[in-house]
Amino acid sequence: MTQGMTQRGAALRTEASEYTLMDPQTLAGTICKASDQELEHLFNGTIQRLAASGVFPAQVLGVIDGTPVETTAQFRGCGCQAVTKRRRDRQGVWFEYVELVYGWRLIALIDALTLIPVAIKIVQIQEQEAPYLVDLVRQAQINLAPHSQIHWLVADRAYVDGPSLYELDQMGIIFTVIAKSNMVARSTARALCAHADIHERVETVRHGYGNDTWREEWTTRVQPVRGIRTWANYRPPKVPGERLAFADRPALNAVAVSLWRNQAPSKDGPRVYLTNGTVDNPWPTVDAYDDRSWIENGLFRNSKQFWRLTRWFPKKTAAGVRSHLTFVMLMVATATAYRLWDKAQSGAISQPPDHQIETITHRRVTVDTGEIITAPAPVNPASTHLASVLTAQPVDEVHAANITEQSPDFLAHSLLSGQGARRWRRQLQRENRDKVIVFIDQHYGIFDTHVFLVLSGIPLRELPPHLDSREDILRRYGCDPNTATDERVPDT
Repeated sequence: MTQGMTQRGAALRTEASEYTLMDPQTLAGTICKASDQELEHLFNGTIQRLAASGVFPAQVLGVIDGTPVETTAQFRGCGCQAVTKRRRDRQGVWFEYVELVYGWRLIALIDALTLIPVAIKIVQIQEQEAPYLVDLVRQAQINLAPHSQIHWLVADRAYVDGPSLYELDQMGIIFTVIAKSNMVARSTARALCAHADIHERVETVRHGYGNDTWREEWTTRVQPVRGIRTWANYRPPKVPGERLAFADRPALNAVAVSLWRNQAPSKDGPRVYLTNGTVDNPWPTVDAYDDRSWIENGLFRNSKQFWRLTRWFPKKTAAGVRSHLTFVMLMVATATAYRLWDKAQSGAISQPPDHQIETITHRRVTVDTGEIITAPAPVNPASTHLASVLTAQPVDEVHAANITEQSPDFLAHSLLSGQGARRWRRQLQRENRDKVIVFIDQHYGIFDTHVFLVLSGIPLRELPPHLDSREDILRRYGCDPNTATDERVPDT
């Protein structure tokens, strides 16, 4: 570092031309020389350090999803995917067309409580995400061990793969996925709903503030069903010469959502969630999948808008893209962990969302007798459903736990009150725009501008009201106000 990266051109350099140790292109080229194994070791090691510091809860709700990272065709090693898109022509008629998209796909597994990625995988843009499900979960378990572990996993339709989900079941992980419209298991669940109890939740929501306050009731209806064995691919590995009887197939449970907050989920009928966990209390399953959207809104969108996930690459190569994506995920993980820690140290509490849930009422209608059982629920203070479910409890108690109880011992992204990285940086700029940093040899100090002027002996007409008096400032830094004079600097 003292001699520099190269001595090329040293003979032509004069005293007026200061030697530059490393320009941006040299730095970019050096970073891109890191191998895939070195980048993975860097990211996984960082998550292991965060887990050891107690950032994650003992039992983690994992959310997995992928996002395309589009580039141009000039990037060496990029993938290519044909995407069907729709748009209107000049006459206003919709038509479909096929467009080739180039780039890579970033697959991330995050902790839903903190929104910190705990395992990532970078593949070409046309590759499917399901084959990497088990490997990502295993890597995440290694990164979190022995301090935390993934207890529950939520995924969308891209991960509806029977062998992979059965392997997760054998690992002791409870999963929740949404059934595809053409699955026999979905049809079975809808048929069983004819004899299933109806669970209804009515949320009284307050909108606005002050005189503009108004209230609305949100109604959600779900039906839990059990013992679904019609998913043929959800089974142990096939053994040649042996046939698995229907009664020996592993059973799944499901929750059918016919009404979600006063709206029908889709035109194709109820939305069906498949899970290997119990559905005696169906609401944790429903709310867990609803929290899945945080990975798109809290990680991918934030990283693309602020961390320049898709706007700048050091090199137009696969190595440049991999290094850039890895460092972006590293910055998101470490910055989020610091922000949560800083909020917890300052005594911040979870702030309510734009709409505040005042009351929650649960009802259950028994199909056989028509009996209606009503039980009030306490207020939900968290801005996410499951910020309190994942406590260190046995499995049965976790499912039976009330979703509105929150433990203050855990760091949750609700502490940030929805503040993204861009707004956080702007807040830091506002807080530090009146501060200066002073270096003297190997020492430095950070001062308010007016405090620095007082210590420098520069006379001030008045000090801001949030600062102490001139005498108090001098005493705080060991100066005698009686001997300090301002004769060295003329009054300007």
